[in-house]
Amino acid sequence: MKEIQANLEYLVEARTAELRDANNQMQVERDQAKLYLEMAGAVICLLDENANILLINKMGYDILNYKEGELIGKNWMNFCFDEKTANACSVKFGELMNGTKDTCVEYTFSLMTNNGEERKLLINSIVTKNPFDGSRAILFSGIDITEIKKTENDLIEAISKAEKANKAQAAFFAN
Repeated sequence: MKEIQANLEYLVEARTAELRDANNQMQVERDQAKLYLEMAGAVICLLDENANILLINKMGYDILNYKEGELIGKNWMNFCFDEKTANACSVKFGELMNGTKDTCVEYTFSLMTNNGEERKLLINSIVTKNPFDGSRAILFSGIDITEIKKTENDLIEAISKAEKANKAQAAFFAN
């Protein structure tokens, strides 16, 4: 009997050590994944089938001007888009969720931050599984292209002014 008890204790200790090691490994992998999310130069967000935010990284909070944790559970469509953009975004979301499209190639949306500033995001998204319940979810990454678009518009305006100046100069010298 003592031999059986000793054997059981040994098996329990061995299994406990295996589980402890597996748990430690999962914590290391979780911490590494969290570091990758935080270091990404893009917004990374996971939405459930109703477009509620399940996960958003630090860059997302920074761009949207919210405190960390404040957006979890909030509906992505309802809090940072004007009505027109929310409708367009809802169409893209619906196409992904109902399987019409497996992925959306790059698309751009304007959104409003918590302090009322308009930002433009270049977004890529994919349907995946919700890690909490296995239902469908959408994972997207978004790059803030606000400054790039502003520079692009400034360049277009400068080119237009230069062309007008060249036409005026040509007309002046033609006379």
